[in-house]
Amino acid sequence: MVDTLSSVDTSTPLGGYAVTRSTSITSVRDAVNSFTWDEHQLLSNDGRDLQAVVNGVRVGSFGLLFVRYGANVRVVAPPTGKRVVVAVPLGPMAVEGPTGRSCTTTEPFALSMTGPTTMVPDALRGCIVGAVDATELEDSLLTSTGAAQPLRFVEPGEPSPHQTDVIGSTWRGVCQHVDTLGRTNLGAAAQRLLSQMLTSSILVGLPHSSRSYVDAAATNTVPSYVTRALEFLETNLATPMTVPQVARAVGVSVRQLNTAFQNYHGTTPTMHLRALRLARSHQLLLSAGPDDTVSSIAMACGFTHFGRFSTYYAERYGCSPSETLRSSTNPSGARAHLLSPQVVPIQRAG
Repeated sequence: MVDTLSSVDTSTPLGGYAVTRSTSITSVRDAVNSFTWDEHQLLSNDGRDLQAVVNGVRVGSFGLLFVRYGANVRVVAPPTGKRVVVAVPLGPMAVEGPTGRSCTTTEPFALSMTGPTTMVPDALRGCIVGAVDATELEDSLLTSTGAAQPLRFVEPGEPSPHQTDVIGSTWRGVCQHVDTLGRTNLGAAAQRLLSQMLTSSILVGLPHSSRSYVDAAATNTVPSYVTRALEFLETNLATPMTVPQVARAVGVSVRQLNTAFQNYHGTTPTMHLRALRLARSHQLLLSAGPDDTVSSIAMACGFTHFGRFSTYYAERYGCSPSETLRSSTNPSGARAHLLSPQVVPIQRAG
């Protein structure tokens, strides 16, 4: 039976964005999958019916949800691949990653990108879950620290030396802000700000392969000429430039600049510039208007060879620039229902 949402549930995170109230494993699993974009398994540990609550909303580039199963269940999530899925347990959760290491934790963690993650969440307290494309986090890492590196997180169940409470406190706060704003006021500007908060908390709060770059940026140990070079590149994205030009602009030799970029950002100035241009083009394509074209956006970001731009873009984002442009100007694709908050019917299995 399907009931329409008649009131806001203030007793749970994201209570104003109910997705389902159900006893059905299938309904609950599908509701969660619609926000995490995976095909996880949901298995009962004792054969009892669920008393599940799922609330969810799209916040910028994130799918954000709260789930409470109301029964003893086991969740087996597949490898997240090019997506990052973070769980914030609100009660003790048993977790096992693909390495076979297991633990019971109340600390946030990223599900494995390379193998299955098995979880037994607290039946009554539930969990906040967020999912986002890894490229969104990598682009943020690039612009904030200069590191052009693929992100890899510590596997679930493994020790987490850099763990802090920044994720738990930030994500609970974002849920409260979303509930306070409500559907009417959760516009694009608010979503961008809240999405940035979620992104920053992941990069600061979880152990990952680019953690040293985050720490170096936070402690200001990067040489000033490298910082100036980063600013020069970002300011002149649309302008053709060479590494010698960048080196002259910041007053060092080409060799010194190349060495410093490798030491502090794990890349070269040329590759960093390309990554910046791709990230900027991705942002412009996502926010494009009806008169924008792929070629005009490519040129605005400094790409003069459109064939190479399309190749680089597809390698980075897994789709062509024209596909991203179409999705922004005609949001009728498979994920269009997540692009803005909306009233969702409550599904009740009876």
